[in-house]
Amino acid sequence: MASLRQTLARWPTALVWGLVGFSSVAWWLQVRTTHAANTLAPPAAMAATSPPDTGAIARLLGAGARSNTVAAAVAPPASSRFVIVGIAASGANSVALIAVDGKPAKPFVVGAEATSGWVIKSISGRRVELGTSLQAPVSLTLELPAKTN
Repeated sequence: MASLRQTLARWPTALVWGLVGFSSVAWWLQVRTTHAANTLAPPAAMAATSPPDTGAIARLLGAGARSNTVAAAVAPPASSRFVIVGIAASGANSVALIAVDGKPAKPFVVGAEATSGWVIKSISGRRVELGTSLQAPVSLTLELPAKTN
């Protein structure tokens, strides 16, 4: 009978130590997953990265003058370089707010050079016409998008 009493006395001890071990492992897993979730998030500065400079990569890999001709061949169309932000049209004193090449919008009047090779020919209503010079024909027409309510 003594051995049965000893066996029964060991069960509570084993149960207590089992609960201690289980809670230790559960606590460790909780801390580990919380820490891993915090370290996996990229910093805000890394989230907004610019695309790689393909020209620099090509030069690094040994490409010569051919890479420049390829870059010139795939230049964006002129219409994608200009975005009309707003127009204040009042006859000869009309002003157009135009963003060029993704830069902040600037005010332009008739006759002003928007960028090299592009001159504002006319501003009227919701339309701006550009050309290579004031005397040249209209090469590009930009229009404000229709209002949506």
